Amino acid sequence: MGHELEVKYAASEDALARIAQDAAVLRLAVSEETIPMETTYFDTPFGALSARKWMLRVRREGTRGVVTMKTAGDGRVRGEWEYEGDTVKDAAKRLCALGAPEELGEILRAQPIPVCGARFTRRALRLCFPDGSEAELALDSGVLFRAERQSPLCEMELELKRGAETAMLELAEQLAKAYDLLPEQQSKFVRAAAL
Repeated sequence: MGHELEVKYAASEDALARIAQDAAVLRLAVSEETIPMETTYFDTPFGALSARKWMLRVRREGTRGVVTMKTAGDGRVRGEWEYEGDTVKDAAKRLCALGAPEELGEILRAQPIPVCGARFTRRALRLCFPDGSEAELALDSGVLFRAERQSPLCEMELELKRGAETAMLELAEQLAKAYDLLPEQQSKFVRAAAL
């Protein structure tokens, strides 16, 4: 099973700019890129995925398309599987081959439909910690949308890419305290779907 461990905080535009220049961040950063992103979230016509707290999306990351499935997990860890692609056609077959729940094949017999989305710019910094662990610091700014309704999106995410979580979580706490960030308990999908 694929796993994702991330922490997420609501932030202001000013806080995002200051975090990108924070001494602790700059000391750990080994690369940085700015990526335009557009995400479309899908569900079945009767909401079978969201009823299970599962998420299926197609995200355009610059010129690259990525299909991702996430499932609920314990605490900060959840299931995650993805492949390069621009459509959810054959998603069940491809995601199940990667280890996603077999039940997905049955659920997606009902053709998934677009539900909501997000358009944002991500400033992504790859961080390497002294213990050898690595994380991505994502500073996201844009909008969440559903039909004609929109809501601003401004948040900081830290996602563990490899190694132990301790150093990443310590940095997250340090940044949250320094910039008065509040934990964001809901995913982009949940917030967009609620519009």
